[in-house]
Amino acid sequence: MKPLSEILYKAGITEVVGTTSEEVCAVTAYSRMVAPGGVFVAVKGVHSDGHKYIPSAVASGATAIVCEEFPSLLDENVVWIKVSDSSISLGHIASNFY
Repeated sequence: MKPLSEILYKAGITEVVGTTSEEVCAVTAYSRMVAPGGVFVAVKGVHSDGHKYIPSAVASGATAIVCEEFPSLLDENVVWIKVSDSSISLGHIASNFY
């Protein structure tokens, strides 16, 4: 487990809603792999946009969501982190975590 604040170094954060002192246990870009205490990074791809899977990640117990656009409703039990480019951020976050 690591504090969220430690793994966000160089992530290109533009806005945070919530506290980054939360402890996290994993980082993933696949909503089906999210477990309680995990961080979900919503990556925009060629054929799919990870932002569509944010509700699934939240329902699976994600502690934090990293995304380029916040959804219209923000769950108050989740830390919301807006970044300029989630693909680049995922690399930095994963490197900092692992």
